[in-house]
Parts: sequence; C-alpha cells; structure tokens
Amino acid sequence: MKTLILIAISACTLLYAQNPVVRAMSCSDAGSTDTYACSMAVAPAAYVTGLHYWFSAATANTGAATINFNSLGAKTIKKAAGGVTTDLADNDIRAGQWVDLVYDGTNMQMQSTLGNAASGGSGSATTLYYVGPSISTCTGAALTIATYTLPANTLAVGDTVEVISNFRASAGLGIHLVKQHFGSLSVPEATYESNVTNEIRTTYSVISATSKIPDGAYYRRIQSVVTLGGRAAEFTTFFNADSETTNINASLDVKVVVPSTCASPDTYTLNYMKVTRWR
Repeated sequence: MKTLILIAISACTLLYAQNPVVRAMSCSDAGSTDTYACSMAVAPAAYVTGLHYWFSAATANTGAATINFNSLGAKTIKKAAGGVTTDLADNDIRAGQWVDLVYDGTNMQMQSTLGNAASGGSGSATTLYYVGPSISTCTGAALTIATYTLPANTLAVGDTVEVISNFRASAGLGIHLVKQHFGSLSVPEATYESNVTNEIRTTYSVISATSKIPDGAYYRRIQSVVTLGGRAAEFTTFFNADSETTNINASLDVKVVVPSTCASPDTYTLNYMKVTRWR
C-alpha cells in the first residue's frame, strides 16, 4: 500500500496591527504580463520580511515575473525547486489564480500551488478550489464560513487531497472550536485562539472507488497539521481508521464550520480555503 507523508506548514500569516482584516492584504492585478502590480486597501510603508501578500493575477506568466504592491517597488517572484529559490516557468501563475507570496527580504517567495504540474515524482498538483478573503458575522447558530462541493468523478484511486483552512476570529470569541469537514470526516483536533491567525492543513488519500475496503472507507485521513495563533505550535496526527461513506463517483462537500457559541457582533475572517489534488 502506498504511503504518503506530507509535511506542509506555512509561515505565520501576520496581519497589520492597524487593520486586522486580511482583505486589506490582498488586491487584484492591474499590471501587464510578467510585471504584476496592484494596490492593497491599506498601503504599507514598506515590505515586511516574513509577511504574506496575496494578489489575483489577471494574466498567466511567461517566465520570470515580478510583483509591485502599492508602488513600493517590483520584487521578483520565486518558487522553491529542490530546496533552491528559482525563477518561475511559463504558466506557474495562471490567469485568475490567487497567488500567495511571502517576502524574504529580497524576493517574493510563492507559497500557493504552481499552475504547472509538480515535478520530481511527486505527481501533478491541481488547485480544485480557492476562496478568500471573506468576513462572516456570527448569528448565534453554527455558521459555515466556507463551502465547496467536490464534483463527482473528480478523484481517482491513488489521488491525495489537501484541504487548508486559514482563519481568524474576532477578539470577543475567546477560545473557540472550528471544524473542517471533508464529507463526513471532520478535524476539530484543537481549540483555536481569537484575534490571531489559525490554520488547519489536512491530507486525505483515495483508497477505493465504488466498494468499501474492509474497514469501511473510500477516503482515509492521513495527516493533520494545525498552527495555533501563528506560533510554532504545530502538531501532526495520523489516522488509519477514518472512513467516508460517499464513494468517489458522488459529490463531496468540503466546508469550514464555526460553533453556535459565535454570536453577533463577533466575526470570523476566512483568510483563505484551498483544496488541492495530487495525481
């Protein structure tokens, strides 16, 4: 049986102290091919090393590319290849793609999935879904802050799927519980802090198509990595007995749900939710 070990822990997503709403950290590209440019709602005085920046690309890249936020100066976008940062290849950024970058003090390192297939035997990576940022006001009932329906026949046996939920609760919520659902599977392994950024990354494997294997599963949750409050407080858990009762020829809901204790005027900011398939 194929074993997948995926370690994928993002850097802390730090937000501007003067504006805790993450939508201020993103913007839509208004530049030209390979020279991306956009202006965030709150203009920073300078680029900050270690900070995440997001933009929605208007065009696909055709090789090395730069990004210029708020006219602070164009920075080269780099990707990690074999542990070394390198220039982009054609179509590493696709038109309409949300691009997640971290400033390293010199360049912008691309964190989001490349538009091209992954190399080095790791298979082809496809972003099935990406949404963010958005703000949801609590209602006093359980609240779904993101949902995606994985269409039937999207997956095949041997595929793996990673779901990332990156979110922030307003200060009034204190310690709270958020559940990330993949069909009937859920990941509530930790309680999350308010007024800081939290993240859940969970990987699933597809182990059967239309008939359950002996332990009753079509999908298996392999790994969960939780980052609490942007601190280096991650932990990894492996699961071998989780089962999903919907076969891969049927649609499957992926969602993030916050508890009924969430009441107005408190809010949840979904920085982003991303679903990626490896094949």
